[in-house]
Amino acid sequence: MKPSPFAKKGRVKPQKIMVDPDAMVKTRTDGGPMPLIVEPATPDLDGPAWLAGQRDHMEELLAKHGAILFRGFDLESQADFENFAAALYPELYETYGDLPKASGRVYGATPYPHNDPILFHNEASHTHCWPTRQFFFCHTVASSGGATVIADCRALYQSLTEEERALFAEKGLMYTRNFIEGVDVSWQDFFRTESKDEMAAMCAERGISFEWQADGGLHTSQKGPAIVRHPRTDELIFFNQIQLHHPVFLPEQVRSSLQNLYGERGMPRCVYFGDGTPISDALARKLEAQAWEHSVDVCWQKGDVVMLDNMLITHGRKVYELPRKIYVVLARIMKQSELKPLPLGP
Repeated sequence: MKPSPFAKKGRVKPQKIMVDPDAMVKTRTDGGPMPLIVEPATPDLDGPAWLAGQRDHMEELLAKHGAILFRGFDLESQADFENFAAALYPELYETYGDLPKASGRVYGATPYPHNDPILFHNEASHTHCWPTRQFFFCHTVASSGGATVIADCRALYQSLTEEERALFAEKGLMYTRNFIEGVDVSWQDFFRTESKDEMAAMCAERGISFEWQADGGLHTSQKGPAIVRHPRTDELIFFNQIQLHHPVFLPEQVRSSLQNLYGERGMPRCVYFGDGTPISDALARKLEAQAWEHSVDVCWQKGDVVMLDNMLITHGRKVYELPRKIYVVLARIMKQSELKPLPLGP
């Protein structure tokens, strides 16, 4: 008898094999639409080999649920994780600068203090291009806490008032940054060059406006969307990084000190409406509350992989006790210039 291509013994190179997905895996949800949980139906299932033939089916499931949790696929290492994700998307993103590189095409999760939460955001939505697929892999479970929180951007759009929808759709957003020595990373580290000419060329390519300050500091601004149409489903979604950039989410003492030192427009990072008018603290807090209201905790088990549609799902992270180790891979890059036009009116 010919060996099964899904048996773990003597792993075979992943192949595109059309099979009935229900014959190989079990799927369920825990009382809500997301994440969809996918588990092997048999203990000898070779995950990458099976997954390689399921791209169309996974795309359909992702468009519906936004998030898929793969559990019980016996993944142990960064290499296992990379092979698993690459079975669906062979061309993984290799040049993302906002996360630390771990190995190959695998990145470490955001190196943010474990006792501070990371608020909701769509990965790289403040830039000229972003991954539409994002995978997380749990290598080491936190001693306590550490859930990844996710929320559906379709629901967040629906939670906006008509006036807010119209305002965000019409104006969009503008993200600003001031590279202040000793406060944030240097512009040289951020752009990974010592050359001002090279930096200027990168800004032109990425749609970033910049201005040199009298003290030698660098001010940048970049426009981005707040509301977009999903490229596959055509649904309207709330897609941005307001919570990562609005100063209301800084500790009050830190915010006050920075404003006293550098002024409102000199903050290291900030976000405005696209015409430069402020987003009120009250509105920013309301958006945060709505995200938490619609959120779901992903409570990690060792070896779990979560795949997100980065445009349908916004994510964050709860506080935790060490140790915890999560890895990330990214795929299917989309440019801001490829977005579909928004409809007239809310």
